[in-house]
Amino acid sequence: MWLRKYRTRSSAWYGLSLSPNDGRIRTGKKVEFPWARDEEFERQGERLGINLSLERPAKLGRNDPCYCGSGKKYKKCHLGSG
Repeated sequence: MWLRKYRTRSSAWYGLSLSPNDGRIRTGKKVEFPWARDEEFERQGERLGINLSLERPAKLGRNDPCYCGSGKKYKKCHLGSG
């Protein structure tokens, strides 16, 4: 949840934990604070091999994975946003 909030630069985020047995909500959490760059968080991500950068690669094809880390193709995620 924290990783996604940081990547999207959101000021608020909701996270849910679902039961693997029946899919019911087990816990919920609202994270709300202004986004700010956190060098320590980025260093920890780098140590784990996680890219927290939102910078676009120089050349990104429509069918490449999106740079934001959503797991979607670029054309279905951020192609029209800028």
